[in-house]
Amino acid sequence: LQKESNKMKLFRGMRALNLASGNTSGYLKYALGEIVFVVVGILLAFQIDNWNNHRNAELHSHHLFEQVQSELVLNIHNCNTVLAQYREKDTLVHDILHRKVTRQDYRDHWEYGIVLLTQQEVEVSSEAFLNLVNSQDIFSKDQGAILLELKELYGNDNRYLDIVNEIATSNALEYHKQFKNEQTWYADLFMNFEVPDVM
Repeated sequence: LQKESNKMKLFRGMRALNLASGNTSGYLKYALGEIVFVVVGILLAFQIDNWNNHRNAELHSHHLFEQVQSELVLNIHNCNTVLAQYREKDTLVHDILHRKVTRQDYRDHWEYGIVLLTQQEVEVSSEAFLNLVNSQDIFSKDQGAILLELKELYGNDNRYLDIVNEIATSNALEYHKQFKNEQTWYADLFMNFEVPDVM
């Protein structure tokens, strides 16, 4: 603050000296120099502000991409969990169809009785991705290319998951309807998890 005050005194002194001595040319040079000094200061301030804004945008976009990465890890985990359940279900169906399951197996493992009557939907989160899309105007060219690939992943692949979920739900509901109307043992098995004597 002291240095700035000394500089201001120096400039004021130069201006006063030029005016007092009638040196118009010197005063105009001083005034022009002061204008240039102010303009350079303003431009420097704008540049620093632009640099700060750019840096903040980079940090924000990096944070958004990290959130999407975490979201994708969670989505992959959810998909793998459901795939594991369907693999187990596939094994159960195989055993039932090849008559490897006994009445005692049905009693001990109620999953055999309702294997066709249940389904598991894949839950996919997209909140972080939507936040990313809403901020796409701050991305670099490379980040924009990554965003295009993410749009493909969240768009087409998500539609495929929706179709698979619809099919699984439709099949389970169809089996419920069929067994409820055609099988006397359905209520005991599905509602009470009890294996009836006759199936």
